[in-house]
Amino acid sequence: MKLEIEVDEEIIRETVRDVFRAAFSAPRYDSKDQGSPGYEAIRRQVQKYTAEMDLSGYVQEAAQKAAEAVVRDVVAEELRKLAKAEVKRQRDNGELFNRLPKGKP
Repeated sequence: MKLEIEVDEEIIRETVRDVFRAAFSAPRYDSKDQGSPGYEAIRRQVQKYTAEMDLSGYVQEAAQKAAEAVVRDVVAEELRKLAKAEVKRQRDNGELFNRLPKGKP
């Protein structure tokens, strides 16, 4: 008896990918459970590495950028309010299109 089997390489790849995912699966986001043994082994190594890191400079950089963004957003919002009020004032006083330079629509 002769048996011949053909296996599509994509099936092999998918199966290996599934096994790998299961071996290194992360815990669910809303779960207090641990991840798979492979995931937890990597987590322990990463925790050892990151425990000695000084992130203070990165935190300060992020805080500075965030503060600049907030200031920019607040200034833009206040300018929008001011411009809107000025447009309304000029419209209400009939001045809205009176200040255009001569010869321009």
